[in-house]
Amino acid sequence: MELTRLGGLGIYQPQAGYRFSIDSILLAFFAPLALGRIADLGSGCGILPLLLARRGVKGPFTAVEMDTVSARCCQINLAHLPASVLEHDMCMPHVALPAGGFKMVIANPPFGQPGRGRISLQKSKASARHQLKLTWEQLWRVAAGLLPPQGKLILCLPPRCLVQAFAGMEKYNLVPKRLRLVHGRGELPAKIALLEAVKDAGMELRVEPPFILYQDKANTPGPELAALYEYLRINHSV
Repeated sequence: MELTRLGGLGIYQPQAGYRFSIDSILLAFFAPLALGRIADLGSGCGILPLLLARRGVKGPFTAVEMDTVSARCCQINLAHLPASVLEHDMCMPHVALPAGGFKMVIANPPFGQPGRGRISLQKSKASARHQLKLTWEQLWRVAAGLLPPQGKLILCLPPRCLVQAFAGMEKYNLVPKRLRLVHGRGELPAKIALLEAVKDAGMELRVEPPFILYQDKANTPGPELAALYEYLRINHSV
């Protein structure tokens, strides 16, 4: 493992495995400031609980990660937080994952589908990026089981998967309530969808203004991204 710096945070990550990217940062700042227990499914190195705590979310957090090296990094990174780390397959029952036991579930799930795109030869990267060990259907089922009525599921996914996601969520009474699309530049198609779904909620979706990452082809950060990085740099509450 190796140490990565993000603002005032020092984060241990697998040296050769899956490493967090900007989508996890955006997801953590899209999430509401929830009160109560939070489950992070497929936690990786624990970046989402770390950033949620940086924003003032108290938890407690339960980070679920089945890759051994990533789970160890997660344990180190979250040692100072009210958090527990389960090296566990999220699709399997566990006493620490009680039905209806979490106010919020957050996940940065695998985007790719088997047979589409290049699959990494490193197992941890392949599982994190492609649906080799987790399908969308399984994610909806697991998340819905962990949430009580009005509990929230927060996740990011490719915009091309939104229709599939909306249809799949309906089966488990997960209602899309808030959506924000992320664009590399203003003239480009959206590359990430940030989504909040609420269990057993009414049918009404709010689409928020787009998040524009960069101002130009030189990748000059846009105002929101620059402000986010500045917040991470100066905020040392964790």
